[in-house]
Amino acid sequence: MWQSCVGNHPLSYGLGWGVNHVASDGREDVDRQALSLEQEDLVRLVHAANPNTVLVIVSSFPYTINWSKEHIPAILHISQSSQELGNGLADVIFGKVSPAGRLVQTWPSSITDLPPILDYNIRNNRTYMYFRGEALFPFGYGLTYTSFEYSDLVTDRKTVRNGDTLQVSLTVRRLPKRRSRLTLGKICLSIQADTRVLNEVSYAKRTQICGIMYLLHHYTTE
Repeated sequence: MWQSCVGNHPLSYGLGWGVNHVASDGREDVDRQALSLEQEDLVRLVHAANPNTVLVIVSSFPYTINWSKEHIPAILHISQSSQELGNGLADVIFGKVSPAGRLVQTWPSSITDLPPILDYNIRNNRTYMYFRGEALFPFGYGLTYTSFEYSDLVTDRKTVRNGDTLQVSLTVRRLPKRRSRLTLGKICLSIQADTRVLNEVSYAKRTQICGIMYLLHHYTTE
């Protein structure tokens, strides 16, 4: 097994204010000009030498890694996590811990799927709530070294009003592979829900998620 580690520099290579030499890089004072990963050519070369390659992306933002998704057998994304990044990454790669993270951003398939950068209306095809395209990796996506089943989902009420608290109960069952944590949470268009982390789901566990309902209100200036 080989590893190919790519991504963006957390300090943008020490460049000055407003200066950027890599189109896909971005920071507070520089907008990203591209979503493609310039280092994906390196990934292709490594994969050609050894198809059993794990792609590690250390980045602050999404990339349109369509080729890598299709050809690389395993992809691991991690943000810049300071001094323990290497230890945490090694623990996951070598199987000491089972990954349980979820994406906090939608990874689009193409930059053309997004509206112009100066269009600040998120309802115009922005964020996981309003994006109408087919994402490369959707918001909340994440895999682990085992599998889970969800069943017996019930709510504590059949109707809700704005500001009501909705309690959802369900049974989580781990399929018999290996022990793993599970980040359990669902954020819908009209529900702001909490996220429940189940530590070491051994076989089956009953859990609950509470969410406050924020119903959409439409208004007109007329």
